[in-house]
Amino acid sequence: MPLNIDRSPHRRGLIIIIAVYLVANALILALVNPDVKLTQAADGGSWQTPALALLAHGGFVDLDDPSRPDTYRPPMYPLFQAGVMMVAGVDAIVVAQILLLLFVGLMFRNFVRDWLPGWENIGMALLVFNPNVLSKAHFVQSEILFLTFVTLAFWATAKYVKTGGSWRYALGAGLGVALACLTRPTAQFLLFALPVLFPLLAAVSGRFVAYRIAFLHGAGTFACALIVIAPWVAFVASLGHGVALSDSAGKYRYVWDQVVMIDAQSKGLSYHETESRLTAPGGAEHDFIADQGEAWNRMNVPERNRALIEVGIKKLLSYPLADFAKALYRSQMQFYFAGGAGNWHNLFNIDAGKVEKAWFSGAQDDGWNLLVRLFSGLSPLGATFSVIAIGFVVVARIVGVVGLATLAARGRWDLLMMLCGVIAYFAFVHVFVGNSRYRIAVEPMLMFLMLSGFDGLRRWTKRS
Repeated sequence: MPLNIDRSPHRRGLIIIIAVYLVANALILALVNPDVKLTQAADGGSWQTPALALLAHGGFVDLDDPSRPDTYRPPMYPLFQAGVMMVAGVDAIVVAQILLLLFVGLMFRNFVRDWLPGWENIGMALLVFNPNVLSKAHFVQSEILFLTFVTLAFWATAKYVKTGGSWRYALGAGLGVALACLTRPTAQFLLFALPVLFPLLAAVSGRFVAYRIAFLHGAGTFACALIVIAPWVAFVASLGHGVALSDSAGKYRYVWDQVVMIDAQSKGLSYHETESRLTAPGGAEHDFIADQGEAWNRMNVPERNRALIEVGIKKLLSYPLADFAKALYRSQMQFYFAGGAGNWHNLFNIDAGKVEKAWFSGAQDDGWNLLVRLFSGLSPLGATFSVIAIGFVVVARIVGVVGLATLAARGRWDLLMMLCGVIAYFAFVHVFVGNSRYRIAVEPMLMFLMLSGFDGLRRWTKRS
């Protein structure tokens, strides 16, 4: 599945983008405290610890007690970290992620050249210098590796359509989805889209492959993806966590994050205050544990997590429909319009504590007041970071809407189905906790909509 970048007539522009990208990242590495890649990485320790355990004990086990398996995180990012650290040390993880992001940029450039020729260099620049994406490459978190596999799946799917239904691109899409699942469990439902994805694309395009062949491609790709993830799923299941990509603690955390967010917004409380209230006497989680009495002590950890998951789901379903609508609206707004400026504050240690306090310790009832708190008291440089990040995302969304209309007017329903399907999946899979971090996986698709909007506006101005 070659990218064929050497055949591009815009090679000089590509070389300039790569050079500027590498210099910009070198400057960031030189200016920031190297410790922030871990200390300021959200959940950074939960990704770093399994990698250290791999190096120390040779398996997915607890770092301090190798007799206890550790499957809280799926295997791909710890394997990536451990491999980099074994070859070049912990400081090289960020360098490896910078190179991974460059590879993602090249895949995206190739995709743009296929579907919107002439915009490929601008598209690559928009992606690799996207404030939300670029900053994440400098933290020990799984987002950039996850972005790589999601982009691989998307790129291969687009190639499948463009080349008339090739087996190798169908299998490439399945491999990308499988590896994404082994990086972050949030991709797991994409697996079940594989059997119908290629027949749907054939139906929408109506031109490139017979339906029976497309069905075979879908079934074969799904089977291959299952084969890739099966060893890890079997390992997790053998530990009592069921058929899953991570242990039951991850599911517990996912469900209760939804409860905390909807409760905070419905009652006008802060995230931290709500979390404490739910685990204190009178709170749903605390009272359930107390009611179990001695039975709770006899449960093992997976059993406790499964029980708390059930309680969390019941609690979640107890809220009025209006609270669901409000929380979902807020989540979608945060997913699409959060700029990711906090990454830059954390990188350069500028107003980092203020941003975190405004988000987690302030009331969640009013999105506008939350935005005001985020900007209040920021230093000039911190405010500049925020304005650039939010300004970029607002322009991208506005022009992206024009891009949607442009693609629809041109009848590119196959392309729209691919773009909108993946974007909507990641927008909704996080339910009530959407934010800029979870948007990184679909930034290439959103940047393509932005490019389509610019192309549509350019053509419109030429005609007028």
